[in-house]
Amino acid sequence: MSERWTIEICADCGLPYCRKEDETYKSRCMPCYKTTRSWDLNQSDKALQATQVALKKAILRKNKVQAKLPKRLLRELMVLCHPDKHKGSQRATEVFQKLVDLKDKK
Repeated sequence: MSERWTIEICADCGLPYCRKEDETYKSRCMPCYKTTRSWDLNQSDKALQATQVALKKAILRKNKVQAKLPKRLLRELMVLCHPDKHKGSQRATEVFQKLVDLKDKK
């Protein structure tokens, strides 16, 4: 049985984050969750925050994304969203294809 993932908006920072569909109890992204517990953020958490901010900006810009999204960030998003990393999830495939389309338009 494959896991299904969904993109949600963090209740604290308002940035997008991923969670498994059955994890409905999760309302915060990992950096905000750690902050509420007074845990230190590691390099991975900080990188995730930067990616979340970039993703939120991209979502808000919609059609203007392709002109503003740096190539390096686009490559990183493609690696993070690749369907092979999400057990061939349909949503991951859709997001990955949209990123490929953005890359091809550049």
